[in-house]
Amino acid sequence: MSGFQRIGGDTEMSTDLMFCGNKTEITIRPIFKSRVAVITDTEEASLRGKAIMPINGKLVVFPDMYFLRRALMHGSETYLRLDEGELAKLKKAMQNAYRLNAILLGLSKDNADELMLAIAEQVETMIAAVNPDARLELKKQILSQLEAIGHVNDSLNRINPSALLARLVAVTNRLTKRETAAGGITSIFALRRKAAELCIDILEYHVLCAADYLVNLFKKWDQVIGFQRKGTANQLKIYAQVFRIIDILPFERTFSHSADEFEKASVALRSNRVTEAKDLLRISLSSFLLRKARIELEQVAFAVSRQKRFNNPDFDCFSWAKKLAAVTDSIQTIDTSGMQNFPQEVVCSYLYKAIKEIEVQQCSSAHDSMGMVIALV
Repeated sequence: MSGFQRIGGDTEMSTDLMFCGNKTEITIRPIFKSRVAVITDTEEASLRGKAIMPINGKLVVFPDMYFLRRALMHGSETYLRLDEGELAKLKKAMQNAYRLNAILLGLSKDNADELMLAIAEQVETMIAAVNPDARLELKKQILSQLEAIGHVNDSLNRINPSALLARLVAVTNRLTKRETAAGGITSIFALRRKAAELCIDILEYHVLCAADYLVNLFKKWDQVIGFQRKGTANQLKIYAQVFRIIDILPFERTFSHSADEFEKASVALRSNRVTEAKDLLRISLSSFLLRKARIELEQVAFAVSRQKRFNNPDFDCFSWAKKLAAVTDSIQTIDTSGMQNFPQEVVCSYLYKAIKEIEVQQCSSAHDSMGMVIALV
């Protein structure tokens, strides 16, 4: 391992699964100590990275973590309500923690001054969300860790990114604990839903951060190939280490391929082969922009799936159709020429079909059309 912990923990265990009528041994990794797990190893390659959960005494496999979350959220209409108050603030703090994590991954003594403001902004937002005047001991511990991160330098006035990342892990662990307590989460399925949501939050955070990082990298490419070559090569190597341990579908393969591309680009930059590095990173950028679109597609897919199931008379079909049209436009602008066999025209064709179906509230048909898209993106 790279020294980074995998999403939800590193503990693994072996079990048997009935797959295509045969008993198959699989290795699973429980997520956040819940009964939700990811399949990490098996002779059946098609199972790796998929989500798995026991239902009525049997292990049920889901294509990816989004599918599992939808199954859990549709289990009760109460899960479809938007949380307000403390839960919303804690969720916001968790999202800021993930952004802060990305900043700290790229922190070094050479760029500490330029990243200081970005670190401070994330820390201040998190402190406000947690409540700077909190009396609860757990929240005081969170605030203490955040204040230490905000100072950046350690007690010996050194820049120590590893120590700051460790403090951030302590923060996220405590935020999760408080979020669980604040929500009064006691039922088995609610705990599983929370584990799946946290897992997806982190996966999406990594996708968005990677996409933003690459977009910004290309904006300042002249500086990168000039005096920032060594620093960028170091950043790419760290990102590759993080990508390498992301083993959960639907993004596992994207991160695996991008880890290879980032590592090769890092070596190329060190050897001043800047054109080779740029070509490699362009492929990664296209891939992450598609995954970013997938995140937005999931939002529409869930809304359509919910409408298909519950038939809400207040469903705003035109707003969702407009949102899907915007996602379709973004997919059309992505240069996928460096990606092997990506059916961009087919994907957009299904999306246009789904847009029309949503506009006339044919949510069952739209659900099927979007299912075809999600299988390809």
